[in-house]
This record gives sequence, structure tokens and C-alpha cells, in this order.
Amino acid sequence: MRTTVTVDDIIDRKIRRLAAEQHISYREAINRTLRLGLDQQTTLCNRKPFIVRTHRGGFKPGVDTEKLNQMDMN
Repeated sequence: MRTTVTVDDIIDRKIRRLAAEQHISYREAINRTLRLGLDQQTTLCNRKPFIVRTHRGGFKPGVDTEKLNQMDMN
């Protein structure tokens, strides 16, 4: 299908560089890039949400939490 698209200058430069590096046409570079981007979007949308499971933490009596960055780890 033929269509007209306006892209940012930086996108144009990156696509042209990609086409030159891979020895493919500008059109093929655009198609590959769009295909990869769309596949990645589909994968991201189908992911299960990451759930953080919390637990009760705590410090023993006498531990000054304001000075944790001064702990000697040796």
C-alpha cells in the first residue's frame, strides 16, 4: 500500500542509517522498524501486570534508621 507519512528529521536519519547499515531499501527499513515496534507493543499489552508482594519489615529495638547509611558492612 502506498501512503504519505511525515516523520521527524531524527527518525528519518536513523531509518536512512539503518537502511545503509543493513544494505536494504529505505522502504524496507521503515517496514521492518514498524513491524518490530508493533510486535513489541502487542507483547507489552498482553503482559500480566507485575505485582509487588510486600512483607512486614522492621528493625530491632535500638537500631537508628536515620543512620543506616553509616553502617559498616565489613
